[in-house]
Order: sequence, then C-alpha cells, then structure tokens
Amino acid sequence: MPGFDASAASPNPQSIPPSDLKIQPTSKLVFNAPFEEKITYSFKVTNTGGRRVAVSTKASNTKRLELDPSGRVMEPGEAVVWKVSCKPFDFAPGTGNDQVTIEWVNAPEGGGKQFNYESLFPKGATVRKQDINIEYNG
Repeated sequence: MPGFDASAASPNPQSIPPSDLKIQPTSKLVFNAPFEEKITYSFKVTNTGGRRVAVSTKASNTKRLELDPSGRVMEPGEAVVWKVSCKPFDFAPGTGNDQVTIEWVNAPEGGGKQFNYESLFPKGATVRKQDINIEYNG
C-alpha cells in the first residue's frame, strides 16, 4: 500500500505492559547467622510470557548484598537462577531487613542478549516490578 508505514502499525514493545514473571520464592529470603562468611542463596525467575523481556535486579543495601546477574535479557519460557549473596557483617538485634527489587520490561524483538539498562529500560517504558524481602535471623 503506498504510504503505509509498518512501524506505525506495531507499537514499540517497551510501551506495552510485559507479562508476568514467575519468581520463586515469591516474597522473601531468610539469611541465618552466623554472618562471618559470605552466604549465597538463589531465586529463580521464569519468563512465562510470549515476548522477550529485559530483567534487572537491584538491592536496597549494596554494602551488604550482591546480585548475580544484575540484569539479563530472557527469551519466552526461559528460566534463570539469580544468586543473592550476603557479605559478612556484624549482626546486632534490630538489624534492619533489606530488599531485592526485580524490574522487567519487554525487550525489542530481534535484539541480542547483551544487557544494557539504559537502552532496555528507556524513559517512558512500561516497567513492572516485584520485591523480595530479605530477612536476617540472628
């Protein structure tokens, strides 16, 4: 059709709300004392939707927690095990709990697996998120 612009017919995938992710565990991880050595636990993220998604993870306390990987592009149906590590620290009664935030957005079709937050999470993208609470049991 003369003058037809195919790009106008299909919206930017990052402007469409992404599907649910299956995140296990769904709401919390508990690190048990002693906290004298690095402790690592895992959580699993599964892309249950029909589109590629970019997933980013952030810790509320980066001095205490490390995440690996920090971000990734996931294909439909793909499952990835993330690791969250607690660095050694001096536990005291009243030590506050922390949080891991998982954010995701639809990734451009046909793109590579290279993760770049700025290009995959542009301003105006429709981002979903879920928090996992981190508790410390001393």
